[in-house]
Amino acid sequence: MYVRARNNLNPQAWNWHACTDSIGNDTDPNKIENAAMQWLLTEEVREPARHGIIPIQPFQNTSGYIVNANPIHLQPDEQYWLNVGVSDIRNDSLIWSDVGVKIKIGFDPTCNDTLYDQIVNFTDGWIDLSFPINVTRYAGKDVYVRAESYNGGLVNWSSEWAAVDYLFINNSKGEIVNPDPFFDNGWKNVVEELRKRGFDPYFIMDFSGYQSRIQDFADYFLEFADSIHCYNPVTDISKNLSVVFHIYNQASEAAHSQNKTFVATVMPGYNDSQNVVNRQNGTYYALFWSIAKACSADGYTITSFNEWHEGTEIEPSIEYGYKYIDLTRVLQDMWTSLFNIEVISNSTLCDFHVDVAKKMVSFNISGLKDTEGFCNITIPNLIVQDLWEGNYTVLLNGNSWPFTNWTDTTNTYIHINYTHTEHQITLIPEIPSFLLPQLFTATTLLTIMVKKKITKGKFRLDASTLLLPCEKEIDAKVYIHLKGYARARVSHIDIEKIGLGKVIHRGRGNFLEIKGIENGLEIVLRERRQIILDGEEVAVSSLVLICPLLNEIVEKEKLTRAWVGRKYDGIYIGFRKAELEKLEKLALEKFGVKPLKKLEKPPLKIKSLRNRVVGREHPNSYEQLRRAPRLSRRKLQK
Repeated sequence: MYVRARNNLNPQAWNWHACTDSIGNDTDPNKIENAAMQWLLTEEVREPARHGIIPIQPFQNTSGYIVNANPIHLQPDEQYWLNVGVSDIRNDSLIWSDVGVKIKIGFDPTCNDTLYDQIVNFTDGWIDLSFPINVTRYAGKDVYVRAESYNGGLVNWSSEWAAVDYLFINNSKGEIVNPDPFFDNGWKNVVEELRKRGFDPYFIMDFSGYQSRIQDFADYFLEFADSIHCYNPVTDISKNLSVVFHIYNQASEAAHSQNKTFVATVMPGYNDSQNVVNRQNGTYYALFWSIAKACSADGYTITSFNEWHEGTEIEPSIEYGYKYIDLTRVLQDMWTSLFNIEVISNSTLCDFHVDVAKKMVSFNISGLKDTEGFCNITIPNLIVQDLWEGNYTVLLNGNSWPFTNWTDTTNTYIHINYTHTEHQITLIPEIPSFLLPQLFTATTLLTIMVKKKITKGKFRLDASTLLLPCEKEIDAKVYIHLKGYARARVSHIDIEKIGLGKVIHRGRGNFLEIKGIENGLEIVLRERRQIILDGEEVAVSSLVLICPLLNEIVEKEKLTRAWVGRKYDGIYIGFRKAELEKLEKLALEKFGVKPLKKLEKPPLKIKSLRNRVVGREHPNSYEQLRRAPRLSRRKLQK
């Protein structure tokens, strides 16, 4: 059952070529993709919805289509019929953009024999076609079947999308002869049947393979399942724990927004001879636990107890003894990783603290007033180099403070001098924006920070966000995000606020009306939505962004339509070509940056870190410290 579900979730049997944006230009007609990447877990607009569909929106001048990747062999001396479920699944432009649908069969992927050709309207609903004229004439042949959509409206292309629900050939016995005929995996029926029979199962669905579309996955499965997780994040997400953290955060937010649970997987390492993740003497395992804890997981799974062939086992062994069993016993109750940050000082140390959200390590020091003090801090290179990318600074009482540092193959060493009173020492991987007013008063330094932001291609606007009709102002962050940066596929505007994505009716997004108003723009929703923000339920019919710069994209009293999509931390606006050009022109004039032609490589940052600190009873001078390698230690309890 599990294999069947995974196969249907990843319909490798189908190739796909269709439009995915609001521009509609077919820049590469010969490009085909795996249909699994375009699979939608549920329909966006109709009730009851169909689950498991593949959209095939046409381009302006060419068709969108889905076709089987490999030929289907039809045995001779048998009768065959072709079956398909197809629909117009979006109606943003009314009758202006009806979509044409063709169902075809042939000896190659172009499928020259057209069996059905009809212009359909959204109001037609899903059309379930079982052809009265059978395709038995193809018996004994290898064939392809193809569902195709084309512009069929009164104007030259708009925003109508067609979609396919199922596509298959069956014989006279009712047997389906092609793989992956249905794009719905059937798990909902399994769960409902079990509960109907009196069982109470707890289903945790594995989103492996759908880590780039977690919100879609959660929208579908969490309607009937209880939780989501990823079995092997090292192979299915990334070896880089910063990337795992990012995906885990999305999964946690998606599950909790529906009052369901997220189960985080932790791993000690990985080694299947081809892919190797070094265990680093337990450090990797400890950091994995730290990341999992920081993502507000509701439960934890360990991959694995005894998968010896993949080198993920924690079971006692000759190689590791009971080390990973013992580590598991400790780490599952701790918020701190077991690798040490060592602090050697002639000061009294207390209040060691790690702020997960801000990636900060801090502790307090004190000593006899006006005497000289020092700290030597030892941090594993896994933090400083691999996770902080060598970019860190030291603050004394919130202000930047000079330090000396050096490194070896294992650790980085930081030496700090100061005059004793009571101080707080803070280590941060980079200068966070919330400290800018305190840390940077010099124009030159502030300019450096601004330039650093610009190079990322995402610029925060001085904008206010209001919800109508309640006129509630929310603390959303509004950005211009240029194509290519942080792997954005098109330039757009981000409106970031956890929970705001629920204004989208269903699925990944909707084409919505955008109005230019005085000093900003208004996003008009399809219908009033009840959402929860900061624990408060509010009714939303439209969003207002107050920022005069936005009128350079949509002028006052002008009206347009744009794709408003949902993401885990808010929404984004993908404009049509005219507004898109104005957006990119604005970015160039105000920030001096153009969109990229190619996507950036994924970032290597981490948002979470928890550590245990070990302090040493301090010598009277650094020279004594250097000559005394065996010093007694005491643990500083938080």
